[in-house]
Amino acid sequence: MKSGVVVDKKKKKVKRKESYSLYIYKVLKQVHPDTGITTKAMGIMNSFVSDIFERISIEASRLTKYAKKSTMSSREIQTAVRPLLPGELAKQAVSEGANADNENDTKQTGETSVSQSHNNNICCITHSPGPQEQHLSHTAMTSEQGFGTVR
Repeated sequence: MKSGVVVDKKKKKVKRKESYSLYIYKVLKQVHPDTGITTKAMGIMNSFVSDIFERISIEASRLTKYAKKSTMSSREIQTAVRPLLPGELAKQAVSEGANADNENDTKQTGETSVSQSHNNNICCITHSPGPQEQHLSHTAMTSEQGFGTVR
């Protein structure tokens, strides 16, 4: 290399890979605080969650198209969950989804709510400021109408 010559070395951009690992870990610690998980097991769980979400979104999209609607609502998602998950698990998922939808409505009106899971193991108390106390984005205000547009 000659003196005075500057060679630019380009840094490789590390492509970020989205995953559910953080959320899976948080749920694991809520349920079993003293239990860990291996990297391989986390990879399997991440693939499982991604696969289930993809199946639900495909089925919900199909239902939206059958109904000749342009916007997917929570109703299509609930209907999509029922055939994909077995028995009690489907009921639990629909119930938790309805609770999440109700919590979203509560956040918009500025109320305090107490929600408890079906198996009574997890209790959540939330207070959210109303529209006068906090500016809500357009997306949050219209999320009750649907989760997205299907083309």
